Amino acid sequence: MTESFIDNYKWFISTIANTTEESSRAMLQFLISHALSNAEYRNSKGPISANLSFIWVSPSGSNKTPLIDNGIRKLRDTFPEFRLYGELTGKGFRQSLAKIKDPIVKALILWDEFGVGIKTSKNSGTSDLFEVFSMAFDGQLIPYDSVRSGAEKYPPIYANFWLSGVPDILMHTDKSFWYQGFGLRSLFLKYEFPERNEPIFDDEENIAQAEINFESMRVDLGKMKHIQKIRTMDEFMIKYNEYRDKILKEIQAVQKDIISSQDPANFSIISRAKFPVLVMKLSMIYAASRYNFAEEILTLEPEDLQTAIADLESYHKNMVEMFDVWQELVETKSRIDNIKNVKDKIKRHINTIIANGKSFILTEREDDGVKEYLASMSAEGKWVPHSALLRNSNLTSRKFAEIIETLTDQIMIAKRDGIIEKNGVKHVITFYSLT
Repeated sequence: MTESFIDNYKWFISTIANTTEESSRAMLQFLISHALSNAEYRNSKGPISANLSFIWVSPSGSNKTPLIDNGIRKLRDTFPEFRLYGELTGKGFRQSLAKIKDPIVKALILWDEFGVGIKTSKNSGTSDLFEVFSMAFDGQLIPYDSVRSGAEKYPPIYANFWLSGVPDILMHTDKSFWYQGFGLRSLFLKYEFPERNEPIFDDEENIAQAEINFESMRVDLGKMKHIQKIRTMDEFMIKYNEYRDKILKEIQAVQKDIISSQDPANFSIISRAKFPVLVMKLSMIYAASRYNFAEEILTLEPEDLQTAIADLESYHKNMVEMFDVWQELVETKSRIDNIKNVKDKIKRHINTIIANGKSFILTEREDDGVKEYLASMSAEGKWVPHSALLRNSNLTSRKFAEIIETLTDQIMIAKRDGIIEKNGVKHVITFYSLT
């Protein structure tokens, strides 16, 4: 049997780009998805195209850019009709499409370090780029309405997305991205650094061999461009329908209402909503990779579905891992914001008590070799007693204790026990002061 396109070239791509096997395999899937722009699977529920969206979130130095250079940019001349878009806002993307007169736009949306653009869009209050990308990916982009220029029309778009960026981008995605937006339509590549770091393909012989491999890839991808029709074997459809029903039942079991449908605890199941569509797309790509086509007809067989399911589970595992990171970042930011708000309130209460002349000075002394602090009321004091601060806060004792513990752990306020002597008896009082 002829080795598949992906198996044949994944080592070459991972080596020349000095990146991981997973990311090189994804790049080859991406290239095949471009080549299948003329193909479409149709059933009673509507057409499914083979376009894909990849999101690669990884630290600097994990060779995201070399993979793009040796994949998309190196082979882009194989698809001269494809347009390459860089940094854009949602509005700018729509306006660019409006200028194109072709009957259909076949677009590579390539965005290296796309987090910068997402932050810019949010800060400037422009339309949500992820929402525009979702509609473009689904082929449902609604014509843009401009007050100045009237309704701007543009042709249908076959869009493929390859977005990469550092983990900071997770801070700038909101809940809809993960639960119903662009995130659900995307395949995720995880944080990983390549194992190799030595120079590769750096002599004349290897450079010449690399060009031979690139040319061979161009020829193979060019053949896939002629595919227009998708044929499914009976056994494929039986297995596919079983898989689709299984996914739907899993989701329905946890999606009981609005709250449960966006409960982080259910995310690993809810996030499978697009699996029936994504697994069909990947099945088309694996069938094409196996060269299982004759002229314009591509045939899908059970082994394509089996490979697609395994691959989709791997990408989904990456997504869940990244969602967990995002969830942790969101919760950390929320805690920091809450702590800041609480600190400001406690600070005002402490200052109010001091202004009312109810503050204390704590003077260090030793009693039988034990260090302690003697408390004495003074208008010059910076320490306020626990009871006074609790009364001013209007909080329950339990809530007050939780807040004080957090603020002292974060070294936002100081806590110290002081001694007040009455009739020769020592009374231990807890005091607080601003740091």
